[in-house]
Amino acid sequence: VPRLIHLKPRRGPVSGGTVVNITGSNLDAGSNVSIVFKDQPCTFLRRGGQWITCRTHASLNGYGNVSVSVSVDKADLQRDLRFEYVEDPTITRIEPEWSIFRSGKPWSPLFFHLVVPHVLSG
Repeated sequence: VPRLIHLKPRRGPVSGGTVVNITGSNLDAGSNVSIVFKDQPCTFLRRGGQWITCRTHASLNGYGNVSVSVSVDKADLQRDLRFEYVEDPTITRIEPEWSIFRSGKPWSPLFFHLVVPHVLSG
């Protein structure tokens, strides 16, 4: 019997695109896998005996915690898994603002400063 244990990461941007790994046991049983984050599907990517991966869609309900449900061949796997949609990261600056010519070709080392909002749980 398939069993769910954990979800990682437990949060991602509200615009979607987070690859989520759900761990458990016997997760390669059955044929059809469905993962839903509240009312939104999470696009199934791959699975093995102890994991399923999917990519989140944009949240229809904005920020906040949503329940995660997993079904294999229409059998709902029970576990209180939650995912939190948080504000999208913002690029505030790119450094350096210049490039270095090396061997006649432009070369630009890029460093991104991301502002990722910290969400406090209470």
